[in-house]
Amino acid sequence: MKSILVSLLVPVFWALSSVEGQVEKHWYVLEKQVSGPGSEKDQPTSEMWIGDGKVAYIMPDRILIIDQVKKRLIFANRRYKTYVERPLPLDLSKLYAIQLAMRFQAVKNTGAVEETGEVRTILDRKCKGYGVKLWKEYKGRKTDIRKLTVWATEDVPFDWKKYNLMLENLRKIYNRDETCRKELNKIRGYQMATDFKVRTGEVISYAIVEISRKKPPAGVYETPKDFTRNEKLTKRDFS
Repeated sequence: MKSILVSLLVPVFWALSSVEGQVEKHWYVLEKQVSGPGSEKDQPTSEMWIGDGKVAYIMPDRILIIDQVKKRLIFANRRYKTYVERPLPLDLSKLYAIQLAMRFQAVKNTGAVEETGEVRTILDRKCKGYGVKLWKEYKGRKTDIRKLTVWATEDVPFDWKKYNLMLENLRKIYNRDETCRKELNKIRGYQMATDFKVRTGEVISYAIVEISRKKPPAGVYETPKDFTRNEKLTKRDFS
């Protein structure tokens, strides 16, 4: 299963970095599938390391690194051991290979968001519910319609507003149109969980199960070792 943050294109996080003689202030965030069918239940679906103006979002098949200090974005494909590095602010016209650029121009990825009025407690934090509807538009037809419920809170130990730039960049990479990006910005706070139904009617839930202060592994905010650099993203980076 895809991570909830990939589904919503809403990965996260910022905090203060440590220097010698100071308390470690990196944050570690772990997400798992907590309910629903499939062998991935209770398995990690993503983890995040949060530093001073940096975030490393690590998924089973991809890695996204946003580094505001060095003004760069790194998108790595773990399956093929390749990566693309681009300066910030992101210039989409130079990001995609020709075939992928043509595909994205032809298909509009959009959506809508509204508050549900529901409240759920996750990791002792009260989270508001948001109904999210995402779909694609191709030649005037809606396809691939998905409905999700997102649970978000402002009660986190880091400034959740600082990750908006990263969210905006990630949504742009995944070809979310301006309308969709504005709608997703209605979700206030950090996304703690997402629920959605599969075709069988069963509900799959992804949730954050840990937010803690930890010392990050060496090189977590750098390009993975032994990966080959590509100049542009291709279709297989999104498969």
